[in-house]
Amino acid sequence: VGDADLEREAAAAARRLYADDTAAVVGAEPVGWDFVSPALTEADLMRRVLDPDPFASWLDDFLPDLAAPPHDALCSPVDVEPDEGDGAAIHLIGLNVSRAWCLAGLADALDGRDGPAADRLREPLDDAARRHAEAGAADVLTDDYAGSHWLSSFALYLLTRNEGGVAPGAA
Repeated sequence: VGDADLEREAAAAARRLYADDTAAVVGAEPVGWDFVSPALTEADLMRRVLDPDPFASWLDDFLPDLAAPPHDALCSPVDVEPDEGDGAAIHLIGLNVSRAWCLAGLADALDGRDGPAADRLREPLDDAARRHAEAGAADVLTDDYAGSHWLSSFALYLLTRNEGGVAPGAA
């Protein structure tokens, strides 16, 4: 929004509130009506306010093992069987899309970084982002009001994110 004071205060608040977080609690994700992942949106925020190397270290502490429970659940798209009028299922479609942009942003933030965290996390994050994008894109366009009034904005955010590359069909 072009407001340097607001940006500075928001970044300071994010660092104050989340910089010391470790081992994200993800066992309850997703709740049946989630459309964003609390853990992944926190990580996505922190990638925006920390310098790249401190962020890689923070992420390694926050999501210590994406290949093992409980954190591996963040890498698997939520299975959704959307039925007309099923608002909870519509939210889970949105969850797959929002997870895709968070996971892609995290992978992008590790590009060009050296070290065990970047080496270990970059590929699983990128792969998970692509799988979530494909899962979400499959059901994002709907005539059902429960999703039609907001899912398209999630899809557009994913497809036009300037850190790019995760959109289905993208190189």
